[in-house]
Amino acid sequence: MRYLIFGSGAVGSYLGIRLALAGQSVSFLTRDRYIKDIRKQGYTISGDGPPQSLGQPVVYSDPEQALRTEKPDFILLTVKAYDVAKAARSLAAQLSHSQTVVSFLNGINNESVLAEQLGEDSILPATLTSAVQTSQPGVVRVERVRGIGLGGDHP
Repeated sequence: MRYLIFGSGAVGSYLGIRLALAGQSVSFLTRDRYIKDIRKQGYTISGDGPPQSLGQPVVYSDPEQALRTEKPDFILLTVKAYDVAKAARSLAAQLSHSQTVVSFLNGINNESVLAEQLGEDSILPATLTSAVQTSQPGVVRVERVRGIGLGGDHP
């Protein structure tokens, strides 16, 4: 399976690092101002075992380029609530019917905004219950491991 992490803050970085370290094909979408540092230093994670690194991540700052080049099976959407509408528009322009958007979003009404642009069948609501934080781009610290919840009504 191929994964695109759409939003590489604490939650997105955590999910992407864990998937990549488990052997999955993962690419990251981050803000343009962070991409140079992440490409240079990679990703690191600590706090839930020995520190681990992901040294040569595939990182993009352009959503259309990332989707077109990587052709992910799953897009893990981990942006802030104020970026949901913009992210939905970017996804709508490139999303195929075989791709699923796993929505790890905080806030109210985010899945409705996504459904208007992408259709309900493309969205799988999810939540990360582990506590994670980032001190700088690409550096993730796990404060408490709990788990992931996935919505049960996805086709």
